[in-house]
Amino acid sequence: MPNKGDSWFESSGTLFNRPIARNTDPEPSREAAEFIVESGGVARMRGQLVALVGNNPGKTASELQKLYERQGGNGHLWKRVDGAVGAGLIRRGKVRKCTVTQRMAATLYAVEK
Repeated sequence: MPNKGDSWFESSGTLFNRPIARNTDPEPSREAAEFIVESGGVARMRGQLVALVGNNPGKTASELQKLYERQGGNGHLWKRVDGAVGAGLIRRGKVRKCTVTQRMAATLYAVEK
């Protein structure tokens, strides 16, 4: 099991840490996870997610991903949702049918500071 101090953990600046690579993942996957954290990619994408949620409250993660891609964003922004929720930057709202996946999904909202 990875330790919270391991660099492939997504650090939110709070007590919430979430591994972005499993200890059962192959070494190249763990190295890639370490790189994305150390290069600032995780923090950058989390900031983009928080801004997108703030400008588009009540959207699901898949709907936000689609908006992000339409705006020229590159990457899996939806993967940062759990970390941003755990860090208290966004919150989950009511569950409704997603317009992208046609499945039930939680809506997302910015947290007032």
